[in-house]
Amino acid sequence: MLNPQIVARSDEQDERYEGCLSFFDVRGLVPRPLRIVVESTTLTGELITREYRDAIARLIQHEIDHLDDILYTSRMRAGIKPIPVEQYRQTGQTWSYVREFREHLGGLRCRVAHEFRRRFVRLGPVGAERYGLDVSGLTGRPIRRR
Repeated sequence: MLNPQIVARSDEQDERYEGCLSFFDVRGLVPRPLRIVVESTTLTGELITREYRDAIARLIQHEIDHLDDILYTSRMRAGIKPIPVEQYRQTGQTWSYVREFREHLGGLRCRVAHEFRRRFVRLGPVGAERYGLDVSGLTGRPIRRR
């Protein structure tokens, strides 16, 4: 996914705990749209549009925020503070859409966010090729053009 831009967001949102390597010892409740539409460029320079839902939409929004120098803590509602990981683990709250998340990422179960971040860069087609990035496995559902 090269030069990704979110071009549409659903009105329907949910609020889930997110973590980040920038703040690895805390988690925060972040509201995000449940559906997004992203335009990005392929390695051949073609502009593509894809729709993402639920967990993969949340992850992509989180990573695009990083590209725009935004951390999840700035997306949290006013007055809400991050909590320690130990406290988060005691909440028993997990993303209810884990099954779909794994399906979108081809069954990857560990280090998904790290692998996604490694492959998800804002470079031109030549830059991605230069760094040997393989983004072919990280696709969403293509939007049908009418």
